[in-house]
Amino acid sequence: MNKYQIFEGFTQSVFFADSVPLPRFLLEHYHSMGMTNEELVLVLHLLAASAKIDVAELAYRMGLREDDVEGLLAQLQKKRILSVYENQAKTQSFGLQHYDLSGLMDQLFEIWGIMSYRQMHSAAADDGLAGDNEAAAESEDQAMAQLKLSFEQELGRALTHMECDHIRQWVLAGWSSELITLALRRGVSAGVRTFRYLDSILREWEKKGLRTVDEVLEDERYFQNKRSKSRKGEKVSTDKMVALRKEYDDVYL
Repeated sequence: MNKYQIFEGFTQSVFFADSVPLPRFLLEHYHSMGMTNEELVLVLHLLAASAKIDVAELAYRMGLREDDVEGLLAQLQKKRILSVYENQAKTQSFGLQHYDLSGLMDQLFEIWGIMSYRQMHSAAADDGLAGDNEAAAESEDQAMAQLKLSFEQELGRALTHMECDHIRQWVLAGWSSELITLALRRGVSAGVRTFRYLDSILREWEKKGLRTVDEVLEDERYFQNKRSKSRKGEKVSTDKMVALRKEYDDVYL
């Protein structure tokens, strides 16, 4: 027998003959079930022995004392990962204790169910977010189309690509279509139709914390009333001076 045949026999014996399937899910989640490394190894031995093995053999395979193995078995029972058949009728035919690992499967199933539920809800949330993004993009396109139409009507010409980008930046900055249109009309009324001037109007509103059309109109009314009162005060002051001069004309003469 050559060395290649020997190695083939070794691999066949070690990896394929009487191999114990190790569920990857168990390997990934045994810590979340509260199992220690030693408890996992013990469970693997029980799986390999089809859950029919005595404590002495387990202790020998794991290099532990029998008391230590019994302690691990007690902990696994406490964690509801396994149970031991106490009915001698079920174990007499084997002459060994029989360990039921259905608790392990129940807990793995529960973990799997929770993870599947979260994944489904996460996928649903992602779909909802994607839908929201699509709706937002559609809304933005509609706003841009309406703003472009308003600008071209007010300016009496088609907008350049750079001007469209400028308007899009205002939209992305959070300015509403109504406020952008109002700034445009204020610029047209003032006879200034440059985008730089509209920028200055929006920045001024931003400094004042004005983010809606109603707030802007209220601020303008306040400013007009204040200026109107100031002009009335100036007129009253001028009328008083005229009256005083008339009263004391003979003094000045």
